[in-house]
Amino acid sequence: SRRIVPGILNATRLLVGDEMIEECRLRCNETLNRLQETALDLDTDEFWRKVYTDRASKAVRAEIFSKLVMRFSKYKRRKTWFLRVINGELALTQESASSDEDYEWQFHEGHFVKLLVAAFATSKNPREYKPSIPATIQRDYGPEGLATSNEVLRKVHEDFERQQVEGVQTDPMAL
Repeated sequence: SRRIVPGILNATRLLVGDEMIEECRLRCNETLNRLQETALDLDTDEFWRKVYTDRASKAVRAEIFSKLVMRFSKYKRRKTWFLRVINGELALTQESASSDEDYEWQFHEGHFVKLLVAAFATSKNPREYKPSIPATIQRDYGPEGLATSNEVLRKVHEDFERQQVEGVQTDPMAL
């Protein structure tokens, strides 16, 4: 459900802090202003591909993702917290649900793991960080941070593998 967006933004803000969010927002606005040629650009896939592949955009994502992954060092506890935050935000937006199924929809552990794999791992290998993340972690947190982040990715991958075996449901319309 698209209703998860406010919850994800709120959880991210709570994890990385308002100062970092504001700094990243300003940097992203600079990138948009640099790349945007016309007001119509915002409606094109080509423009957004340019934004997503831009070096400055990748740097912002790497900084946010590296800080986020460090906040998951107590993985099980943070996973429970994250699910609670997202589902709490969903409850606040039930009236804007587009259907009865969307109204009842909840963010489950399977969704959480898919979200973290998509955020942190390469599309080819869920055991491997996106290339810019380890360098950013190394720079900001040193070797200890890199060891912590590798442990987080290992736990995410364990959940991912377990869910593949157990067939954990992440279908948006399944309850």
